[in-house]
Amino acid sequence: MTHPSSSSTRVLAGAAPGQLDPTQPIRLLRSNQSRLFFASFDPRTASSHRDPNLDHDLSKARRVILEANGEKITWRFVPKALLEEGVIDEGEWPRVVDICGLSDDELAEESEVEEMIVDDSAPKRSRSAVPERSKKLEQMRQNREARREKAARRAEKLAQKESPTFEFSFPSTSAATAPTSQILPEAKRKATSLFSPLGRDDTDYIRPNDELYPSHNIYYEHTNTSNSKRARTVSPGAMKRELEAKRGRREWQKHIRREAKIKRRREQWNEQFMREVMAEVPEHGGFTNGELLLVQITSQILTADVRLSDDSESEPPESRDPDESLDERAAREAAIAESRRKLAELEKDKPLWEAEARKRAMWEKAEEEAQRLREAQRRWEEARQAEAVKQARVNAAREREEAARREREQKAQRQREKYQRQQRWSYGPWTTQRALEKYKVMSQSFDTTKFSDEEPLTFDTVPWPVLKHPASLSVEDVDWSAVENFFQGVQPHMKSQDFRDLIEKSHRRFHPDRWRARGLLKTVANEAERGFLDVAANTVAQALTPLWMEVTGRK
Repeated sequence: MTHPSSSSTRVLAGAAPGQLDPTQPIRLLRSNQSRLFFASFDPRTASSHRDPNLDHDLSKARRVILEANGEKITWRFVPKALLEEGVIDEGEWPRVVDICGLSDDELAEESEVEEMIVDDSAPKRSRSAVPERSKKLEQMRQNREARREKAARRAEKLAQKESPTFEFSFPSTSAATAPTSQILPEAKRKATSLFSPLGRDDTDYIRPNDELYPSHNIYYEHTNTSNSKRARTVSPGAMKRELEAKRGRREWQKHIRREAKIKRRREQWNEQFMREVMAEVPEHGGFTNGELLLVQITSQILTADVRLSDDSESEPPESRDPDESLDERAAREAAIAESRRKLAELEKDKPLWEAEARKRAMWEKAEEEAQRLREAQRRWEEARQAEAVKQARVNAAREREEAARREREQKAQRQREKYQRQQRWSYGPWTTQRALEKYKVMSQSFDTTKFSDEEPLTFDTVPWPVLKHPASLSVEDVDWSAVENFFQGVQPHMKSQDFRDLIEKSHRRFHPDRWRARGLLKTVANEAERGFLDVAANTVAQALTPLWMEVTGRK
């Protein structure tokens, strides 16, 4: 295949789409007159938070593409690439463009081939899978050669058209200026080749792993030569050994994770086993000497088995010393054998342990029965006390009800007697003899009655010493002269000693101290009634005082 010289090669450069595909501007641009620019955008420029944390994702600038059509500028973010395992970053921006399967980035192509081979290979394959893997590799090589030939033919056709070189220059207008990158008017430049970077070198960018790249400039100018096949930089044997080493490391890491998972399961099983053993041991007696020794030996055997299996599987085969591992295994096996021998000796005392266990079970059963009886006795005592309290409450309520009933009956009886007395003195001729009789009867009832709020003092219940008929008697009729007329009128009808006793009892009955001691006026709710009763009682007491002094000789 013949290739044109480098002088007639068509160089594609700049940010104008549609140089290879005329339909590309329709898909990418919003209008036909738009132009594309590349810039970076710091999302924290207008933020008030100024914590310079470089590890934070928001502290890093975002790459954007600007589209200017003369009137306005629109922009969009460049998506962040998904990094494979072991890849630190995605390189400089803009990066090398792969057109029609042809790329001048040797390192990218090598990593692509390596990634495909690693992904297609499985950790462990049977013999029948080897031919299938060989077929896949052969198919990959054939596809790669076909793409290269197709790209070479297309480059030859494009070179024959002898089209002028496309130039791209950044405008100096303020509308095409990115927010965080300044483009000066004298900053015009020309892309030297299709694969040269369109952006300026970032002086603050530090390559994280320089030894992975053959030089600081990973972009190369593409020149067609007679042989389009790139030179081999790594031998197939070295590449294969590197892939095998990576595969071995992945296998070893998987083995370590699997062994750690198995170890955790063993430890969980041992912990559960010991919890079940300890749960069956009674709390009151604890372990016997034989049981304690049996548990210790069992724990030692389980621990030794776990350690032996862990030590035998936790190290890679190439890192172990054969003699040392044999000695350690022999020592552990000897310790396990000794522990098992002691366990066998303890098995001889199993009948004694069983007898002791039976005694302990009988003791526990008797203790449970005693506890059950004590609990039943306690419940019975509580029920008896509750019943006694309930019965006491019922009796108290019955007594209160009986007392209230008796009080009601007594009150009703007093009301009937009062009514009868009123009826007795309301009819018939009214004489001095009847007035004296009424005074004596009412005085006896007045002295024995306990006046209260339920049975208050009233005007009709007081034995007023007057001669007026009770049907027309009022508080105005109780005065000094009425009291003197009463005792002067009844004196001829009584013996001298009886009259003297009548005067003394009447004087004590109406004495103010006696009324205060009995609290007679406190039972009267009406204040006006309480006032005239107090006045009437004091009037009677003052009228009786001269009579009492006369009959007792205290002048």
